[in-house]
Order: sequence, then C-alpha cells, then structure tokens
Amino acid sequence: MYWRKIMAKAKIINLLLDDGNLDGLLTIEDSSWDGAMFVSPRESVEKLFEQDETNYWGVYLLISETEVYIGQASDLQRRIKQHDKGKDFWKKAVLITTKDDSLNRSAIDYIEHELIEKSRKSGTLHSENKQAGNKSKVSRFDKVRYDNFIENALLLLELIGVKVFIKNSRVIQVGAKQKFSPKDNKKSELGVNGSDKNDFYIELSDGFSYHGTNNRDYFLRTIEHLIDVSPDKFYALKDTWISKKGRAYITAKQEYSSKSNTPLYSQIKDGSFVYTNQSAQSLHKNLNGYLKNFDLERIK
Repeated sequence: MYWRKIMAKAKIINLLLDDGNLDGLLTIEDSSWDGAMFVSPRESVEKLFEQDETNYWGVYLLISETEVYIGQASDLQRRIKQHDKGKDFWKKAVLITTKDDSLNRSAIDYIEHELIEKSRKSGTLHSENKQAGNKSKVSRFDKVRYDNFIENALLLLELIGVKVFIKNSRVIQVGAKQKFSPKDNKKSELGVNGSDKNDFYIELSDGFSYHGTNNRDYFLRTIEHLIDVSPDKFYALKDTWISKKGRAYITAKQEYSSKSNTPLYSQIKDGSFVYTNQSAQSLHKNLNGYLKNFDLERIK
C-alpha cells in the first residue's frame, strides 16, 4: 500500500460582467464546480431574473453594508421577489444554485444551515437570521458533496470581494475603489477610545450585551434593544432626539446627503431609520445620552 500525494488542481473561473463593470450583474462559474453564482444590485434584480437558473433550487444572500440575511428556496426568483417587497435593508443579492437544477430540499437545508453558522461565527456582518435554518440529516456521502459545494462557493465569494464568511474581515463592496495607506489601516483598526477593532462591545446595567462588528453595528443593535425593553418610552422620546442642526435622529424614511447620495440613515428592525452618518465618538456620546432616558448605564 502506498500514499499518493494529491496535488492542488488549477481552476478556471469564468466571470461575466453583464453591464461591463463590477457594480452591475455578475455571473460566476468554476470549471471544477457544478454550481452557478449570480450577484445583482437590488435595482437590477428584474434583469437578473431573465436567467433561467434563477428559477432553480438554491440558497441566497441579501447583503447591506452592515447586515446579511441567508435563505433558501425551491424557486430563487420567486423568493427574491418576495424579499424585494418585504425586506428593506438589503442592497445586493447573491444567488447560489447549480447549472442543472440538481439541488433538492435536503441539500439546500444543509447548505443554508452551514452558511448561517459560518456567517455568525465570522461576525463580519450582523446576521438578520433569527433561526439557524433546518439542518437536514444527510448521508456521509452527501455531506462530502455539500461541503465541497460550500467550499467552492466560499472561494468565489471571496474572489469577488464578498467576505461575509471571513472572520474579522471588512466586507468589500464589489466594484468599490479602495485605497489604503498604512496610516489609514492603523485608524481602521481602532474603535471608540482607541479600542481594538474586535472590541465594539457594549454591556448595559440591565444585562444586555452585544459584540458588534463596527461602531454603527453595536449602536443600532443597542437602539433595537431599547425598543424591545421599553417600546412606549422609546416612541414617546424618539421625536425629541434632534441634532444641533435640527436633524431628527429617528425618521420614517431613508435620507441621503445632497452631494454624494450617501445614505445618512440605517434601518432597524421595526422599520424606522436611525441617523448614523456620525463619527465613532459622536455615536458613542449620543448613545450614552439615549441610555440616560431609559435609566440605563453602560458598564462596558
């Protein structure tokens, strides 16, 4: 008996830019993978639906700058249409299926569960999934097949800059131009009060705690906690939270800056929009002010 050294095989990755750039529709295939992946900005999903594969069994990701939702469907197109009407937070959709519609219920249950778990463990984005999915019991042979399918999908996601599943990684928006200097990197590693980038952590006197991925993330999750514990007080006080420039901190709709069309607000789970176009220090200071209204103190 002898052992043969297994060499890594070369891969050919096909990347189709439907709009001629990385900001538009993308189709990604791997020569050694039976899967197919599609990426679309929210405003282009109708064009994406022209692809037959969007009617297949598969899993999908809905992504914003701070959040991710992972789901599965027997008809991806129908499910994404439902989310286009029912979920407001997402800006980009990633569809993962096969070239021949060979996935089935147990396959997508298993793949969805594994991706949700990997997303939560990475902590790169806040998970919008309330449940961990339905992990189906599969045979040892199918487990190997599905794990290999997931491994290939993760490689392609990383290739196009979607780093939802990479621990302590910044999510690079596809098509975004990034320029970092050593000085910029040093700043990005720090949180409020010079804490390490992994320390976007808050603990309140009522027992609530949250370890966020960035300053805005833990700020928004804490605001949602205030709604959960004292909804009447929250809605009675939210109209009084006004900046020095007269900007309402909580609104019913998104607003954009006039110069760059950059979002000034981030949506929270009750549908409201919270003003988050603030520095880390301002978010920290304003959050402490909000907590006083609820007789809560920040322990950490």
